[in-house]
Amino acid sequence: MARLALKRKESLSTGIPRLFEEQLGRAVDGFRGNDADLEEAVHRTRATCKELRAALRLVRPAIGPHAYRAANGFYRDAARQLSDLRDAHVQLAILDTVEADLEEAARFPRIRAILEERVRNEEEAVADKSAVISELVEAFDGARANASVLAVPNKFSSIRAGLARTYARGRAGLRACVKDPSLENAHEWRKRVKYLRYQLGILRPLWPAMMKCLQGELKLLSEWLGDARDMALLERLATEDSEYTAAGAEAERLVAELARRRTVLLKQSLPLGRRLYAEPADDFVDRVETWWRTRKGK
Repeated sequence: MARLALKRKESLSTGIPRLFEEQLGRAVDGFRGNDADLEEAVHRTRATCKELRAALRLVRPAIGPHAYRAANGFYRDAARQLSDLRDAHVQLAILDTVEADLEEAARFPRIRAILEERVRNEEEAVADKSAVISELVEAFDGARANASVLAVPNKFSSIRAGLARTYARGRAGLRACVKDPSLENAHEWRKRVKYLRYQLGILRPLWPAMMKCLQGELKLLSEWLGDARDMALLERLATEDSEYTAAGAEAERLVAELARRRTVLLKQSLPLGRRLYAEPADDFVDRVETWWRTRKGK
């Protein structure tokens, strides 16, 4: 079963608070203990914040604007406090992907040395953020204790508007990328794609096989868009950061290779996006509501 999913026959009023309690508990546990892998815990916590923000968007109309803004801001700010502790890891992973298809002579040793040094700096920075992490753990413990406030009525109207909004914004993101596949547009679209993926994961018991399929396609799309964004960021560094530009022709070769691969990723993302967002939001949500009623035996 999906990590962030209702249980079979579980109600929204029981399931949504449970999901928050469990995910926050896993995040907290990742930071505790002498043998804790802090770098992995940072990664997992950032992912958890994104998943919980998707859940909040799903039940947004049911919990009301004030509760939504407070909780969404809390998880957004928590993720931001950790956002600078993974950048070099991501960039090094992109370089690994690029170099995997290249002969030794065509690789980028000077760029790799820069990134590996920045990864080491990031790992040291995680240790230096112990006070921030302690505050986050305490705040997450408090949020767990108050998860019951997210109990919503067990009816489709509790999630209909939230699901429709997420789908509609993803559809708008597709249109924006068709018109202008910029770094900013691709990044915004990817966020909407991931929110929809997480929300369908929560609702997986409505039709497990169908939801698993849709989630898989949305995950693929978000990975393509994420890789394109990460390549664009590394491309920007290799163009503008003096430490990278000092690599001269090597940096120029990397920029060209990243641009080529990024263009391919964006081009292959659009047809998949068109299939996933082929219908108006109301039509999509009507289908999901049919699955809800079928599950409820109505």
